[in-house]
Amino acid sequence: MTVSTDGRVLWWDMRHLSEPSDELFLQNKGSDERLGAISLEYNPAVGPTRFMVGTEEGCILSCNRAKGQGDRTSAIFDGQQGGICGVERSPFHPKYFVTCGDWTTRMWNEDLRTPISGTPSQQARLASICWSTTRPGVYFTARADGLVDSWDILLKGHRAPSLTYQVASDQLNVIRSHANGRLLATGGANGKTCILGVGDALAEALPQEKGLLVQTLEGETLQEKNLEKAQKEAKVQEDFREALGLT
Repeated sequence: MTVSTDGRVLWWDMRHLSEPSDELFLQNKGSDERLGAISLEYNPAVGPTRFMVGTEEGCILSCNRAKGQGDRTSAIFDGQQGGICGVERSPFHPKYFVTCGDWTTRMWNEDLRTPISGTPSQQARLASICWSTTRPGVYFTARADGLVDSWDILLKGHRAPSLTYQVASDQLNVIRSHANGRLLATGGANGKTCILGVGDALAEALPQEKGLLVQTLEGETLQEKNLEKAQKEAKVQEDFREALGLT
């Protein structure tokens, strides 16, 4: 499966690579304008036909290949100002996912269409993001100034990274975590791949960390739901006042 800025998702059969076996056009519902794809998330644990796409326009599309062509986009999440350079579901709690774009990261619950939390703007553009494979509350970002940041949600929340490391003087384009949680790989604009060791503090899970993370994220979700409810009620009151000519 591949995505491109031409607004298409293509599926390929390794036995017949001369042309794709299937395709999907990425569009906002009710619009013919295509959305340029720049990142892809696929986690078989969520379902073999489900995937997510980050776009140049700053939205994330949740898709399902099993559905008909016109219904394959099941949800659209909108909450960042720049293109979505990275999107990844939590390997421990797949209903939650993180994105990076512009100079920030955002945390999402797939039940809501807006982010439940996020980081302040950083000093450089964030180019890639990945979760730790062994610590449920940790994720990593790669930056355009060559830095890698680790974010420990239970230790510092989204206020500031728990650790920052200078990997290169050039832009980093991608970051990935090894299955054992002890290694990170980064790819840079200079064409070099760097392998980084991860210390015990960022590789070994805390006691009951998985449950504590759920509590934290559920609290953030509830807060966002309450905010959405208050905004909807305020909109209803405003519309009512306009209908009565009171504004």
